[in-house]
Amino acid sequence: MDWDISEAYERYAKAKPSAVENSRIRPPGKDIFEWLMEDPESTRIADEMISETGWKW
Repeated sequence: MDWDISEAYERYAKAKPSAVENSRIRPPGKDIFEWLMEDPESTRIADEMISETGWKW
């Protein structure tokens, strides 16, 4: 399945900043999985979520 979320991403990227600055916006053209794995916090959260399902990796 190939999801195209580029339109939603563009709207998000162009939106006025909220009270919380999101410094983790993925650079255009960067693979989502590469980007997530570079961020230690995202990696930790993914590990917790996957562990909660009982799946081992």
